[in-house]
Amino acid sequence: MLAPTLRELFCSLLPEASPAELLLDRAHRALKAPLPNATQPRDIIIRMHYFHIKEALMRAARDNPLQIEGHQVCFYQDLAPSTLRKRRELRPLTLELARRHIRYTWGHPFKLQVRQNNRVHTLYHISEATAFAERLGLPAIDLTAEQPDRRPAGRLSPRGPTLHPTRAPPPSSPHPQPAT
Repeated sequence: MLAPTLRELFCSLLPEASPAELLLDRAHRALKAPLPNATQPRDIIIRMHYFHIKEALMRAARDNPLQIEGHQVCFYQDLAPSTLRKRRELRPLTLELARRHIRYTWGHPFKLQVRQNNRVHTLYHISEATAFAERLGLPAIDLTAEQPDRRPAGRLSPRGPTLHPTRAPPPSSPHPQPAT
């Protein structure tokens, strides 16, 4: 039931795409148990068959926000936890870029790019952040300060929860185990 709904959603985002181009390799809900009284729907993981269609969908969703039954639909890349951690560490820098209305893009697997005065400046490693900020004419930025974590408690990444309920140890067997 998920695939037809997604195709309908994608057709509304990309009316110029043919149904054959909107081919899904895989679509399923995130592999985590729903919270008992959760008000947010669970994430849906999708793998589009054609990369250029996935990119067009991501762009269209960013330019034309969608709502279904009064809820905004958001599209995100499925990134590795290590990439998410590195991006979070650069948050003071990206906040300063945004404050100064300097557009930036993220590259894969991890790089931050800024185009300024017809030059592209690229940050490949967090250790280069001070020199990167200097090249852009930004003030010194402290990346060592503790950043507030904006994620829900108990989540490490979009891949699933990290906190597990405490379990009682298994009952001991009434039969002795042979020594090995």
